[in-house]
Amino acid sequence: MATQAEARKTTYNGKEVRMILADLDCVAVEKINGSVLDSGKFGINGTFFNSTGGNLLGVAVNNGVAVKSGGTQTADARVDGVTQPTKRGVMYHFNPRVGGLALDNRVVKSFTDYPGVGTTNAKSVKWAIGGISLHLTQNYTSTQYYNSINASPEYAANIGSTSQTGRTAIAFAALNGRSTIILLTMKDASLWDVREFLRSYGATTGVALDGGGSSQIRYRVNSSTVGQWEPKPDPNRSVYSMVTVNPTTWLTGKGF
Repeated sequence: MATQAEARKTTYNGKEVRMILADLDCVAVEKINGSVLDSGKFGINGTFFNSTGGNLLGVAVNNGVAVKSGGTQTADARVDGVTQPTKRGVMYHFNPRVGGLALDNRVVKSFTDYPGVGTTNAKSVKWAIGGISLHLTQNYTSTQYYNSINASPEYAANIGSTSQTGRTAIAFAALNGRSTIILLTMKDASLWDVREFLRSYGATTGVALDGGGSSQIRYRVNSSTVGQWEPKPDPNRSVYSMVTVNPTTWLTGKGF
């Protein structure tokens, strides 16, 4: 099946945004050994990680298997000053469908905690990537949104959810009759900024991924030009996991 992707550059409330719009069927989650910019792949950085050992601290699964050590569950929240396992928002793509769904979000500790998956049906998870829930279908105020993610079970306050920094996210939207994955980076933004921008695009499910100096994106502007960006540059930062796009065709990017 032919697939397509397109890079876009824009702004939202004065904040620079770069993103890839990609057909669902050309998206995967992969392990990388360095930065997105040096990977030779197209896409964005993935989930949280331990900077000393490179073990992942969030879900990063492809075809039912963790792409790197630690990628089947989360273990990065500080609760009462102690780092301990906790649940995180995880975005899933199921093939075959689980409970009639091809895509969904769920706050879980392990990717197999999703109802109907378990260890028996783990291969139904085409890919899954963990971060912080965006609650895109909820009509929250900013206060309501932050309350929803900073309390149990996510404890997202430890990742600076309100601070202005580089942000990365993945979301789904039905655009022009196509099942589209949005891979997003934004400069000097809070999670609320990311959420509201994605809602303006009609996104209905998604999570924020690792941010700050980890936010990285690599894309094609056209058939001959490759672009890349770090909204909060941190030279040579390794991120260890990546959401990749491998389309049949790259459309000419917009806004560049």
